[in-house]
Amino acid sequence: MKLWSVMLLILATLGCAGPRLGTDAFHAGEDIAIEWRALCQEGGCLTGAQDWSPGGLNEGTSLHKEAWQSFLDRPPTDTVPFLITRLDSTTETRMHVCPFQSALEGEMAVYALQHVLEANWIQCSTKNRIVMEAVEMHSKRRQDAIRKLLQDRTARAELKKYFLDLFARRKEQASHNSAFTASAQMASALTPYGVREGADVIRHCSSQERSNIRQICLRY
Repeated sequence: MKLWSVMLLILATLGCAGPRLGTDAFHAGEDIAIEWRALCQEGGCLTGAQDWSPGGLNEGTSLHKEAWQSFLDRPPTDTVPFLITRLDSTTETRMHVCPFQSALEGEMAVYALQHVLEANWIQCSTKNRIVMEAVEMHSKRRQDAIRKLLQDRTARAELKKYFLDLFARRKEQASHNSAFTASAQMASALTPYGVREGADVIRHCSSQERSNIRQICLRY
């Protein structure tokens, strides 16, 4: 999904200018909002697992529970646009951040986005002074760092852009991988054919499919 498409989806979700969401999309957004509120008010402890790690979650964190895993495993096309809209919220949740305070909703949205997109907010590359100071603070006071960032409107805007750009790149990569897999299956299917028959099949492929098949063939 292109970045402008994501922005239109967010605008529609917020009720701003842009195309109206269909009934199914509206109910999907309503369902995810209800689920999110329930998770934030159910309570629990993050036990230091607020940041994403390639090693996965420790079993003691509330994020490891089935309800949270069900939410984080939703399609990113559902969760990312919704979570972006929650970054401005300063409502206190019942999720505890060891060894400090309960997380604010915007803070929890950041933690959820990190696990959905498998990337942490401190990787946000920007010249925004508040963001840079928060990144520097993160190693010693993680919760204070993200709260400092979220308190500033321009810093929040930078963070939203970071997550949206990351989401767009992941979508593009997933689309490329899907097309490449289909081309690999096509190349494999061509193996039993002779040169003439194979050429006839490839003649009907798109230029991208031909390029993918060529890359696959060069591996062998």
